[in-house]
Amino acid sequence: MSSDPHSCRRLEALLDRELDGELTSEQRDFMSAHLASCPACRERRSFHVGVRTAIDTALQDESMPSGMAARMLHRLDELQAEDEA
Repeated sequence: MSSDPHSCRRLEALLDRELDGELTSEQRDFMSAHLASCPACRERRSFHVGVRTAIDTALQDESMPSGMAARMLHRLDELQAEDEA
């Protein structure tokens, strides 16, 4: 079954937050329903999980510079807001 492109873009925008455990229950419900009906997004999510695992493994002994995570999340929020506008 194919999904509409808007739902696929919405899912893609939520992937990193899902992997970080930062989704609302509504967002989790949306992702579960969408993934159940969209093989392309299931594959995309699987790819993201693999990349995240590889990065986490490679950087397990490294620490992020102070404030970098907050700056990155802020910039991602800006980009998402631009996409939604």
